[in-house]
Amino acid sequence: MSDTTQASQTPTFVGPGNIVHTEWASNDVDASRAFLSKLFGWEMKDMGNPQQGAYWTFGDDKLGLGGAVRAVVPEDPGPSATPYVSVDDLDATIAAATEAGATVMVPKMPVEKMGWFAWFQAPGDIVVAAWQNDESAPAPTMP
Repeated sequence: MSDTTQASQTPTFVGPGNIVHTEWASNDVDASRAFLSKLFGWEMKDMGNPQQGAYWTFGDDKLGLGGAVRAVVPEDPGPSATPYVSVDDLDATIAAATEAGATVMVPKMPVEKMGWFAWFQAPGDIVVAAWQNDESAPAPTMP
């Protein structure tokens, strides 16, 4: 059998528990973007906005797999990579993560027409994000 399901033709690796996105926090977004584009041939597009700043994405839009390069923000431990793991229920994942000893770094936030995410600092000081697909997600409200 192939890597796709018969009913939806969606690759099986995009389901819950799999990494679907990696986000690099960079001290020099332009240099990191140029390096990754040259090294891997990734075509990047700016999905940022005036409030958020540059957010350069790459990957397969149809599958929702890929990643991004953005500037370091105060929640980051410094330049880093944060994996986003697909989940079916973000609220339940937030509850389970905190019960298992994680600290919520970034609470549940929407990405317009794409889904919701939250970041955790897990035991051992690793950072991980959970992602729930939801095409009805609203635009985020910025402070």
